[in-house]
Amino acid sequence: MIRNKIIIVEDDPGISKYLQAALRGHDYEPLLASDGRRALEMIASHCPDLLLLDEPFKGLDNETRQLTMDYVLSCFHRSPDRAVVLVTHDEAEASYMADRILTL
Repeated sequence: MIRNKIIIVEDDPGISKYLQAALRGHDYEPLLASDGRRALEMIASHCPDLLLLDEPFKGLDNETRQLTMDYVLSCFHRSPDRAVVLVTHDEAEASYMADRILTL
């Protein structure tokens, strides 16, 4: 059976494990990354169908953050069947990364 790969970028281990368990129960293959740098390695090697990001660019200098955002966008814009869900407090980051924005 083909399983959809999902990379979860979350620095809280409890939330990561919960999401991982919940998604495995629905035939997804969730992969965990605790930060944006590790997620980049995983994106390159696993080609996920969905990327769940929780504040993945915090702690990066401006140049590295821009390069990282550009890389993520280039990887996911190549295939319309792949998606990124980004949670951030940075409005400029959200505007740059998103086709659609939901503000809570």
